[in-house]
Amino acid sequence: MLESIFRKLPFLIQFPLCIDLNNVARHRYNRTKNPRFGDIKLLLNHLNGLGFSEHRTFPICDPNLLNEIDKQNEFRGLLEEGIIIESSKVADEFILNFALKQEFCWIISMDNFINYYDQILDKNPYKWINDRKIEFMILKGIGITLSPNISSEKICELIANEISKKRI
Repeated sequence: MLESIFRKLPFLIQFPLCIDLNNVARHRYNRTKNPRFGDIKLLLNHLNGLGFSEHRTFPICDPNLLNEIDKQNEFRGLLEEGIIIESSKVADEFILNFALKQEFCWIISMDNFINYYDQILDKNPYKWINDRKIEFMILKGIGITLSPNISSEKICELIANEISKKRI
Protein backbone atom coordinates (compact mmCIF):
# COMPACT_ATOMS: atom_id res chain seq x y z
CA MET A 1 0.00 0.00 0.00
CA LEU A 2 2.66 2.53 1.02
CA GLU A 3 4.79 1.66 -1.95
CA SER A 4 1.99 2.81 -4.29
CA ILE A 5 1.58 6.05 -2.30
CA PHE A 6 5.29 6.81 -2.73
CA ARG A 7 5.06 6.13 -6.46
CA LYS A 8 1.96 8.33 -6.76
CA LEU A 9 3.41 11.10 -4.55
CA PRO A 10 7.21 10.86 -4.91
CA PHE A 11 7.84 14.06 -2.93
CA LEU A 12 6.96 12.07 0.23
CA ILE A 13 10.33 10.31 0.18
CA GLN A 14 12.11 13.63 0.74
CA PHE A 15 11.14 13.53 4.42
CA PRO A 16 13.45 11.80 6.90
CA LEU A 17 12.69 8.24 7.89
CA CYS A 18 13.51 6.93 11.37
CA ILE A 19 13.55 3.15 11.79
CA ASP A 20 13.05 1.30 15.06
CA LEU A 21 15.61 -1.40 14.27
CA ASN A 22 14.87 -3.36 17.44
CA ASN A 23 11.31 -3.86 16.16
CA VAL A 24 12.54 -4.95 12.76
CA ALA A 25 15.18 -7.36 14.06
CA ARG A 26 12.78 -8.94 16.55
CA HIS A 27 9.73 -9.10 14.28
CA ARG A 28 10.51 -12.70 13.37
CA TYR A 29 12.87 -14.54 15.69
CA ASN A 30 14.96 -17.27 14.15
CA ARG A 31 15.12 -20.75 15.65
CA THR A 32 17.77 -19.65 18.19
CA LYS A 33 15.48 -16.81 19.33
CA ASN A 34 17.98 -14.16 18.27
CA PRO A 35 17.01 -10.95 16.51
CA ARG A 36 17.48 -11.31 12.74
CA PHE A 37 20.07 -9.30 10.83
CA GLY A 38 18.61 -10.49 7.53
CA ASP A 39 15.33 -8.70 8.23
CA ILE A 40 17.20 -5.43 8.81
CA LYS A 41 18.99 -5.81 5.45
CA LEU A 42 15.72 -6.75 3.77
CA LEU A 43 14.05 -3.55 5.01
CA LEU A 44 17.01 -1.29 4.19
CA ASN A 45 17.20 -2.72 0.66
CA HIS A 46 13.44 -2.32 0.22
CA LEU A 47 13.60 1.34 1.28
CA ASN A 48 16.52 1.95 -1.03
CA GLY A 49 14.44 0.47 -3.87
CA LEU A 50 11.65 2.91 -3.06
CA GLY A 51 14.11 5.80 -3.44
CA PHE A 52 14.89 6.59 0.19
CA SER A 53 18.42 7.90 0.40
CA GLU A 54 20.84 6.69 3.09
CA HIS A 55 21.26 10.36 4.02
CA ARG A 56 17.54 10.67 4.86
CA THR A 57 17.18 7.23 6.52
CA PHE A 58 18.04 6.86 10.21
CA PRO A 59 18.00 3.25 11.46
CA ILE A 60 18.37 3.47 15.25
CA CYS A 61 18.86 0.58 17.69
CA ASP A 62 19.33 -0.04 21.40
CA PRO A 63 22.95 -0.54 22.54
CA ASN A 64 22.37 -4.22 23.38
CA LEU A 65 21.16 -5.27 19.91
CA LEU A 66 24.70 -5.96 18.70
CA ASN A 67 25.19 -8.57 21.45
CA GLU A 68 21.88 -10.31 20.70
CA ILE A 69 21.62 -10.30 16.90
CA ASP A 70 22.32 -13.48 14.92
CA LYS A 71 24.98 -12.05 12.56
CA GLN A 72 27.06 -9.81 14.80
CA ASN A 73 29.94 -9.22 12.36
CA GLU A 74 27.64 -8.02 9.57
CA PHE A 75 25.70 -5.84 12.01
CA ARG A 76 28.94 -4.39 13.42
CA GLY A 77 30.01 -3.56 9.85
CA LEU A 78 26.88 -1.43 9.31
CA LEU A 79 27.49 0.27 12.67
CA GLU A 80 31.08 1.07 11.71
CA GLU A 81 29.96 2.41 8.31
CA GLY A 82 27.45 4.67 10.08
CA ILE A 83 24.51 3.09 8.28
CA ILE A 84 23.04 1.95 11.61
CA ILE A 85 23.00 4.31 14.59
CA GLU A 86 23.40 2.80 18.04
CA SER A 87 21.76 4.84 20.79
CA SER A 88 23.32 5.21 24.22
CA LYS A 89 20.13 3.94 25.89
CA VAL A 90 16.59 2.98 24.82
CA ALA A 91 16.31 3.82 21.11
CA ASP A 92 12.64 4.83 21.36
CA GLU A 93 13.57 8.09 23.09
CA PHE A 94 16.01 9.03 20.35
CA ILE A 95 13.61 8.06 17.58
CA LEU A 96 10.86 10.30 18.98
CA ASN A 97 13.25 13.13 19.82
CA PHE A 98 14.59 13.08 16.26
CA ALA A 99 11.07 13.01 14.79
CA LEU A 100 9.92 15.91 16.97
CA LYS A 101 12.75 18.10 15.66
CA GLN A 102 11.82 17.61 11.99
CA GLU A 103 9.22 19.43 9.90
CA PHE A 104 7.86 15.95 9.31
CA CYS A 105 9.40 12.53 9.82
CA TRP A 106 8.27 8.99 9.04
CA ILE A 107 8.72 6.39 11.78
CA ILE A 108 8.91 2.71 10.88
CA SER A 109 7.90 0.77 13.97
CA MET A 110 5.30 -1.54 15.42
CA ASP A 111 5.64 0.29 18.76
CA ASN A 112 2.98 2.68 20.06
CA PHE A 113 5.55 4.53 22.23
CA ILE A 114 3.01 4.76 25.07
CA ASN A 115 5.73 5.37 27.68
CA TYR A 116 6.68 8.60 25.90
CA TYR A 117 3.32 10.32 25.45
CA ASP A 118 4.20 12.90 28.11
CA GLN A 119 7.22 14.00 26.05
CA ILE A 120 5.16 14.74 22.94
CA LEU A 121 3.80 18.24 23.24
CA ASP A 122 0.69 17.61 21.26
CA LYS A 123 -2.93 17.48 22.39
CA ASN A 124 -3.16 13.91 21.17
CA PRO A 125 0.22 12.10 21.28
CA TYR A 126 -1.35 8.83 20.11
CA LYS A 127 -2.57 10.55 16.93
CA TRP A 128 0.76 12.38 16.46
CA ILE A 129 2.62 9.06 16.52
CA ASN A 130 0.10 7.16 14.40
CA ASP A 131 0.05 9.87 11.73
CA ARG A 132 3.79 9.37 11.21
CA LYS A 133 4.10 5.68 11.87
CA ILE A 134 4.57 3.15 9.12
CA GLU A 135 3.96 -0.41 10.21
CA PHE A 136 5.61 -3.32 8.45
CA MET A 137 5.22 -7.01 7.86
CA ILE A 138 7.96 -9.38 6.82
CA LEU A 139 6.64 -12.27 4.77
CA LYS A 140 8.88 -15.29 4.35
CA GLY A 141 9.88 -15.72 0.73
CA ILE A 142 8.01 -12.58 -0.38
CA GLY A 143 9.68 -9.65 1.34
CA ILE A 144 8.43 -6.61 3.16
CA THR A 145 5.15 -4.76 3.03
CA LEU A 146 4.73 -1.31 4.52
CA SER A 147 1.52 0.29 5.66
CA PRO A 148 0.89 3.81 6.95
CA ASN A 149 -1.90 4.38 9.42
CA ILE A 150 -3.50 7.15 7.35
CA SER A 151 -4.51 7.72 3.71
CA SER A 152 -2.38 9.51 1.13
CA GLU A 153 -4.76 12.51 1.24
CA LYS A 154 -4.39 12.73 5.04
CA ILE A 155 -0.61 12.39 4.71
CA CYS A 156 -0.44 15.39 2.35
CA GLU A 157 -2.76 17.41 4.57
CA LEU A 158 -0.77 16.53 7.69
CA ILE A 159 2.57 17.44 6.12
CA ALA A 160 1.23 20.77 4.84
CA ASN A 161 -0.12 21.60 8.31
CA GLU A 162 3.11 20.60 10.07
CA ILE A 163 5.30 22.64 7.71
CA SER A 164 3.09 25.72 8.02
CA LYS A 165 3.10 25.45 11.86
CA LYS A 166 6.90 25.24 12.00
CA ARG A 167 7.32 28.29 9.75
CA ILE A 168 5.03 30.53 11.81
